[in-house]
Amino acid sequence: GTVVPAGFQVLTARSGPDGPKCQRQKVRTSGVKLKGIARSSFTPVVQFAFRKAWARKCRVDVSRVKLLNIRDSSDRRLQQLQPERRRLAGGSVQFDIEVETDSEDEAAEITGAISDPESNTDFVNDVLVSFNDEVAQVQASNECGGLADCSIDAATIAALSNVQVEVATDSTVGG
Repeated sequence: GTVVPAGFQVLTARSGPDGPKCQRQKVRTSGVKLKGIARSSFTPVVQFAFRKAWARKCRVDVSRVKLLNIRDSSDRRLQQLQPERRRLAGGSVQFDIEVETDSEDEAAEITGAISDPESNTDFVNDVLVSFNDEVAQVQASNECGGLADCSIDAATIAALSNVQVEVATDSTVGG
């Protein structure tokens, strides 16, 4: 079987009347953080752009990428100690990501890219570049996955140009 690094979860779904015809896997990555954007600015349109960027990096369709447990990740203690940093940073949003793959091999490739520190840096940089491309594409094409309003306000666009992405090196694979 596949060796799953600590903190990754692989989920297996089976379909078909004769047993396992497909070995779809779900890779869940916990604690993805966008620094420099407030939770309130992480709108469905911005989420769609991020999902597209993540999907591109994982080589899956955007419909197979879900953002879960979206939350404000501001460090309140740090904000109390350094209130000026809070004003400059613009906040942070944290969430979990679930990617559905077609096979154990695809799931292992994603978990490997995230769990290895060197690969993780490349993965995050690629996602960030792709995220900025996707935001520009949404703005230019007004296409945002069926959402009624594809607009992103100017303040959010400005914040996104300086956003930083952090992806913890642990994930889970499961069903």
